[in-house]
Amino acid sequence: MRILKVRVQNINSLKGNWSINFEDPAYAAGGLFAICGPTGAGKSSLLDAICIALYGSTPRLGYLTGSTNEAMTRGTGIMESEVTFLAKGVRYRALYSQRRARNQADGRLQSANIELSRWNDEINNWEILEGKYKQRFSERIEEITGLTFSQFTRSALLAQGNFSVFLKAKEDERSNALEAITGTEIYSQISQAVYERYRTESTALADLQSEARGVGVMADEERQQTLSELTSVKTRIEEVEQSLKTKEGMRDLVRERDTTAETLAATQKELVSVKETINALQDERRATEVARRALKIKPSYATLQNAQARVQSSRQQRETLSNSLVTVDKNATEAQRLLQEAQAAAEQLNKDYEALLPVTQVVRTIDATLSELAKRINEKTDERTREATRLDKSRAATQAALSEIQKLAEEAAKLEAETAPDSRPARLFAKQAEISMALAQFADADANREKREQALQKANFDLVAAAQATDTALQALAPTQAHIQSLQEKLSSVETARNESAAGKTLQEWTQLKAQVDALRTALEKILQHLAAKEEKSRQIDTKKKHLLELEADLAAHSQRYETQLKLTESLTVALEAMEQASAMRSLVERLSDERAKLVDGSPCPLCGAVHHPYAETQPAILSDDSHKLERTRKDLKAAQTTVASLAREVAKLDGTIKAERGTLNELQTLFLLETQTIRELTTEWSIEEGPVSDIRATQLEALEKAAVLTDRIKQIVTLDDERNKLLKALERAKAQLEAQSQTAKTCEAKRTQAQAALLSAVTESRDAAQRLTSAQIQLTAVCTGLLKIPTTAVQAKTWTMRLQSEVETYQAKRTRLSAIEQQTAVLKTTEKEQRLQQEAFEVKCEELAKSIAALQEERSHKHAERFRLFGNKSPEAEEAALKKRRDTALALAEIRTAEALRLKELVNVTKGQLEAADKQIAIDANALLAAQSAWARERGAAGFADDTLWLAALLTDEEINSRHQKYARLDARAEELAKSAALAQEKIALLTAKIDPALELTTLLGEIAALRETMNNLSAAKGRLQGLIETDDAQKKRLADKLEAIRSQGKKLCVWTQLNALIGSADGKRYRTFVQSMTFETLLHHANRALAKISQRYILKKDATEPLKLNVIDTFQGGVERSADNLSGGESFLVSLSLALGLSEMASRNVRVESLFLDEGFGSLDPDTLEDAMNALAALQSEGKMIGIISHVGEVRERIATLIDVTPVSGGRSELSGPGVERLEEKKK
Repeated sequence: MRILKVRVQNINSLKGNWSINFEDPAYAAGGLFAICGPTGAGKSSLLDAICIALYGSTPRLGYLTGSTNEAMTRGTGIMESEVTFLAKGVRYRALYSQRRARNQADGRLQSANIELSRWNDEINNWEILEGKYKQRFSERIEEITGLTFSQFTRSALLAQGNFSVFLKAKEDERSNALEAITGTEIYSQISQAVYERYRTESTALADLQSEARGVGVMADEERQQTLSELTSVKTRIEEVEQSLKTKEGMRDLVRERDTTAETLAATQKELVSVKETINALQDERRATEVARRALKIKPSYATLQNAQARVQSSRQQRETLSNSLVTVDKNATEAQRLLQEAQAAAEQLNKDYEALLPVTQVVRTIDATLSELAKRINEKTDERTREATRLDKSRAATQAALSEIQKLAEEAAKLEAETAPDSRPARLFAKQAEISMALAQFADADANREKREQALQKANFDLVAAAQATDTALQALAPTQAHIQSLQEKLSSVETARNESAAGKTLQEWTQLKAQVDALRTALEKILQHLAAKEEKSRQIDTKKKHLLELEADLAAHSQRYETQLKLTESLTVALEAMEQASAMRSLVERLSDERAKLVDGSPCPLCGAVHHPYAETQPAILSDDSHKLERTRKDLKAAQTTVASLAREVAKLDGTIKAERGTLNELQTLFLLETQTIRELTTEWSIEEGPVSDIRATQLEALEKAAVLTDRIKQIVTLDDERNKLLKALERAKAQLEAQSQTAKTCEAKRTQAQAALLSAVTESRDAAQRLTSAQIQLTAVCTGLLKIPTTAVQAKTWTMRLQSEVETYQAKRTRLSAIEQQTAVLKTTEKEQRLQQEAFEVKCEELAKSIAALQEERSHKHAERFRLFGNKSPEAEEAALKKRRDTALALAEIRTAEALRLKELVNVTKGQLEAADKQIAIDANALLAAQSAWARERGAAGFADDTLWLAALLTDEEINSRHQKYARLDARAEELAKSAALAQEKIALLTAKIDPALELTTLLGEIAALRETMNNLSAAKGRLQGLIETDDAQKKRLADKLEAIRSQGKKLCVWTQLNALIGSADGKRYRTFVQSMTFETLLHHANRALAKISQRYILKKDATEPLKLNVIDTFQGGVERSADNLSGGESFLVSLSLALGLSEMASRNVRVESLFLDEGFGSLDPDTLEDAMNALAALQSEGKMIGIISHVGEVRERIATLIDVTPVSGGRSELSGPGVERLEEKKK
């Protein structure tokens, strides 16, 4: 990685937008350059800018956030840092930008903007890689450079104070530093993981061995005897099963014979009852037949009633039309009068509207002129107001400028007095660099003294803690031994309780016994379910039979109604055809009415040749209008046809339903037989007697109780097994704990010995630190006398440093303010003169505008008077609109009344025509009534009824007749079905009697079957017990073989982890980490010695022989004497720290070569010869391809390096840059 270009805008004292191009030939030629300037000028700000652009953080300030940014120059609203760098041959650009609200110095700090770009040669422009999320930005930077922020500040940029961090660190601190830089923390994790895996595998092997000891198997002799007993039991079970099957077959035949006899008796009894009911209903059947005849002629009676209603309706309609004619005639006369009034009013309003139009035209012209005058007056008034406002503002500005000039003069006098050359701030400013250095050296010395005292206290504390830890570890052994004894006693008691619960049987035997009981319980539950299903099927069969009887009765009734309606349809069809023929004839006569009027008696008819014409003047009878009767007949025929179709559908539907129900009945009977067969099979399989449901439920409850007892025993055995296994595991863990505690006691004893040695070293280091502090106090007193109070602690020194910086910045700010006051005063005086000239111009303009406004107002008054004389204050548009609206309304009213008069006149004519038609309709309806009365009398007599009273008495509804017919049909069908059932039952009894002995009793057979089932249950139990023993033994043998195989496999695995744990495993991870860090430390010393050899041939760095991470120095000028690095002088410490820093730089960069190195300060403690050596070493690094930048205020550094970047302070605490590749750019505002 190589830094190519840096751009800085408003970071610390570097105000403005600055750019440094490290691709300038001066850097390419020399490679080694210096950034020089006085203390506090802003040299380190360049390194801050590089860190901010790449990582958003600095070594001094930490990470920048959206709420705090101490790096932004005070008094500015935007800060930017941009770095262009080369990594793996590719150019990248990182930009970090942050601003305040509105880009103002007092604005609220906004969130930072970041952008990472890559140069694309194809498009010859930058390609943005990331510009939104900080986390992804940091990840991409680390991916490209191969460096985290911590690694970057140790390999490419060594900030102030970071040189000696590693040299002065304790052993633990060096260990942590090496982990952070080189990533060796993974080895500590590996060591811990190996140790934990070793413990896990050891525990697993112990668990497997314990489980294998708990697996029991049968002896060979015992297994052979069990197999022999099982064969004998199976043979006996087959014999008992054959006998039981024979007895159960005979039982079923006897039971079926007795059941059929009971059914025959019940059927014969019900048949007698049904026949008695049929005989009792004979009178009702005859009355129903009379009612059927009465219902058949009911349509004729309805026709008579309709004719009577039509005659009454025609007469009422004629009276209504007569009254309506009088009312309509009166309304027509009144409408004519209103029409004449409306036409006169409309004509007068039209004349008034024509006279108004010329006057309103003149008024509109005057109104337009007044509007224009008002607009001009308002414009002049607004202009005069603006000029007056500008005049007031100018006067206020003049007064403000005078006041500000007075304030600035007072402030300038005060600042002159405060910044006089002999004042304390001026003297502090002159000696700022010298005082700052003395304070820093004193603070470092006091901090070192305090650190060594804390180290001494920590060494004392560690020694006491190590002693206490040793005593505690020894005391902890006794409770663990007692715990092991307690676990062994508990294990013995648990094994005794387990043997008592097992009662000589294995867990598999008890489990097999419970499985047999559970299977019996399940079979009983199935039998109960099938018995309930059988009962339900029987009930459904009875319901279906009853439903079939009802459906067959309904079918008979609907068939009879269908025949009746079919005959009615045929009669109506014949009547309709006759009426249609009469209607056709009537139409023909009406068409020849004109020809009939021309006939004269004695002259022959041109159609038939007759000379006598009786209907030449009178209407023939055929012309009577029967259209209403024809229409009614058509409706009756259509209704009858609809009824026939509906009845046909009902008959077909009932027939289909009966077939479906018969199919369902057959299915139910089949299911009933299947349930019976299933129950018989289950009872046979489990040797259960087919008794009442209550007996089966009692057997089921007994099985449930037995299963519960077995479940409790099995749970108790399993619980004891689990407790025994837990105790075995706890015993193994307790033994391991005892071993670990013994090891801990030994470790604590070793740590106490180390703590005693550390205490002696800490005492020596504390005494040296106190001597260094005394020397620093003497130097500080010499510098600060007369200017500052001499500090006594590092905290006070740091406070005085910050106060000194603050006072110097205040002094510089005051001097800058004096110059600014002079410029402001001159500007304010110029402003005051300009404002007075503007005020005079504003006053003249206001007077001219006032005169113009007065003239316009006078002209507007004349126009107002002229309009009032012509039209007053009325609106011409409103007056025109109102009069026009009244005229249009009158015209519309005249049109409406004209239409109303015409409508009423037409209504009078229509009403008269309707009255004539009503008279004709009355005559037609009277004739129809007479015909209906005659037809009803004929049909009633033909049906056998002398008068209407007898007919009404016999009449029943169609539903009542159908209901009676259905009842009769059901009774007849039931009687027939019972007769058939009785015959079938007698045949079945005869067949069963031929198959079995008539004297055979059911009770005797049930007793024999029960005895056989008891024998069968005992044999099945014995078979299940013996099979359970064999199966349990097979499972235990397989389980034992699996456990032994698992133990062999686990033993091989544990062997590997035991060896690995012996090499690198440890509970705290130190064993492997210490080994790897020792190797890493040696690698670091190798890189550091290479760098140190180029600086000085005197010193060689070496790892301590006893402490892996302690650093010693071999002084070749003193005969190769080896001494601790803690005893190095200031200059020696810098050289060693620089070499260590360069070594760390080599190790910190992972897969990217770091070709840019920046060193910040540290050269002030070197003598001229050593400084020369250091410069030569850095030049040698430059010859290896590195670009090295040194930041220093030491003059000798400036003299020895040709390429310089100068940081020069200017007024106001600001600094400017100059040197090769340095350019000041235009400041960015966004």
